[in-house]
Amino acid sequence: MQRSIENQDNNYVVIGSHIIAEVSPDGQIINYSSLNSNYDLTNIVQTQDGDYLVTGNMDSDVLIVKLSASFNVIWTKTLGGEGWDSGKDIQELSDTGFIVAGYTNSYGSGSE
Repeated sequence: MQRSIENQDNNYVVIGSHIIAEVSPDGQIINYSSLNSNYDLTNIVQTQDGDYLVTGNMDSDVLIVKLSASFNVIWTKTLGGEGWDSGKDIQELSDTGFIVAGYTNSYGSGSE
């Protein structure tokens, strides 16, 4: 597993590769989803509305996915060019927009 957060229900949401799970403080699995096997998830944040935003990469592009509170995919967006690009962090903004930080080998000098 690569990343975990505490959600609004005081449970933990963990991601790894293309897997996402909600786990109670005593270790019981509450919810689990296996997303697209091409996803490599690296970070997650719960949004103000109780949904989730995750980032990572898919097929060498930055991946951004909006998931419902029950881990259903609401929408997916990829960004990138000819090289390797990946999202490493995602944060929701006060206006409910979001910002992604990552790295690219497609644009500019091709470094982080």
